[in-house]
Amino acid sequence: MRRGLFGARQAPGEPEAGPAESIAARARAAQARESAETRRTAKRSGEAARLALIRTVEQNERELELALDTVVRFEPTTLGFLATEIDSADPITQWSTLGRSPVPDAGLPGWLRDRCLTANSESVVLDWLTFRAVFRAHKEFSARGTDDPLPQIYEALSLQPGESLAVEGVLTAGRRECDRILRVALALRTAQRAAVARDIRSLTGYAAADAWHAFDRANRFVTAQLAEWLVAEDPADGEVAAQVAAGRFSTDEFTATGRSTGIAPYDIDEAAFAADLRRTTPST
Repeated sequence: MRRGLFGARQAPGEPEAGPAESIAARARAAQARESAETRRTAKRSGEAARLALIRTVEQNERELELALDTVVRFEPTTLGFLATEIDSADPITQWSTLGRSPVPDAGLPGWLRDRCLTANSESVVLDWLTFRAVFRAHKEFSARGTDDPLPQIYEALSLQPGESLAVEGVLTAGRRECDRILRVALALRTAQRAAVARDIRSLTGYAAADAWHAFDRANRFVTAQLAEWLVAEDPADGEVAAQVAAGRFSTDEFTATGRSTGIAPYDIDEAAFAADLRRTTPST
């Protein structure tokens, strides 16, 4: 049976709901508001648009339930951290690529759907909460597909499934160093996107979409060699930009899936990279 959208009511005398129950209740309530608004929009739309909107509502509701089934299995410390973040003055769970949600909890269902439908979901959630200041400073709020820098960072640091940047990464390299690796990775990704946008500006339609898909399949914005250099040498931001643009971390090799094993210097807008590196990135 499908769970009620607002969760079970707490009977008088029952113990207070724990973090998992509280997170689920708030996420379902926000999803209910989101679904109701979309259904109202659907009623005013044409038949094809109405069906598409209803399918979106139903998919989002199903995905949220799957995400919550994952959340309930998180470690108590992670659940407590997430619950505390949701109650903070400006939680990262309220942010999306469209900006900050104006209604309390409005962004929570989408935030959970984006991060809790993967095999490494608890590590991903923990890392987004721990390094939220870096993500926010770089205006990064999406965890979908190629927009998420964490998988490449996990690979660069040889983290195993279930390990996180916030725990094993910090133990290996240090908190400040992990902040720096994430900051450089986000700045490089922004610079690469600026370069490809410049290169395909004359393309339209399928040609532009194909170019973006090819970029997303092949791009890399952090490697083990780059991460090791950042930790060992602590180079200035200008030196990082100069060395990457000079091809220090590039290779001619590709993975079996067609992704470059190095960072191609011709895929980088150096000015955009240097500018993004100058963003303020506090550690807490």
